[in-house]
Amino acid sequence: MPSYEFITPDGLVIECVFAMSEAPTIGSTYDHPTFGQITRIASAAQVSPNFTTSTYPYVSHALPRNLEGAKCDAQGHPIIHSRREERNVASRHGYVRAED
Repeated sequence: MPSYEFITPDGLVIECVFAMSEAPTIGSTYDHPTFGQITRIASAAQVSPNFTTSTYPYVSHALPRNLEGAKCDAQGHPIIHSRREERNVASRHGYVRAED
């Protein structure tokens, strides 16, 4: 379950764990058993729990339309589903991937 930041009346920032469906809204108060009335604040760090975020599939607007060997969307833009497919399409047509 995710943790949420709260501020105590003394200015101390603490974290409390709630189910997403039960978390108090930002600015509302919560009666904490130890700290009393605490106010939910916006968390300083908003981090995705998905550490393996993938960029695939994606629609390429850089490659030519209706590129042979690649599935394309309705407008003819190639749809790249994996790194392997990206390499195959690139090598088949003499392209190289621009590194970020």
